[in-house]
Amino acid sequence: MKPFWKCFVISVLTACVTILALLFIGMYRMLDAYHKKQNDYTRSTSPLTVEVQRDVCEKFDIPETDRRCQSEYSVYAAEFRPEIASYLHSLRKEERSFELVQEKLGDYLYLQGMNGSYAFYIYDLRGDGVYTIVVVFDPNGFIHKFMISHGGS
Repeated sequence: MKPFWKCFVISVLTACVTILALLFIGMYRMLDAYHKKQNDYTRSTSPLTVEVQRDVCEKFDIPETDRRCQSEYSVYAAEFRPEIASYLHSLRKEERSFELVQEKLGDYLYLQGMNGSYAFYIYDLRGDGVYTIVVVFDPNGFIHKFMISHGGS
């Protein structure tokens, strides 16, 4: 009788481990698919116009040879995120002015408002509110912080 119970327990434990592994793999695949859908900004917005592509490439010193700067390619606002974020991060404190941000992004102003003595400006290269750049300025007109959305649905 003892060998039977031993085999039975081993079989049950093996089945439980197998079921847990299959559940884990299934959950992982579901989460992976969900994140791919969330990060697929092409589902939520449309490509930029050629004029906007060229303008952003020029203002952020992206070489003309870059695929994003060539008119035969469809380019989305999210694809310029690294350069815009890098540019804003690289500014020295005395350069982080409202005027400088307006030079680069002013043509794409989407919304603006106040929160106490801080002004916030929301820029959107496409103008559809999907992929935005939010810049908060302190009372002296310098960048307090900025955030760039990841787009998606």
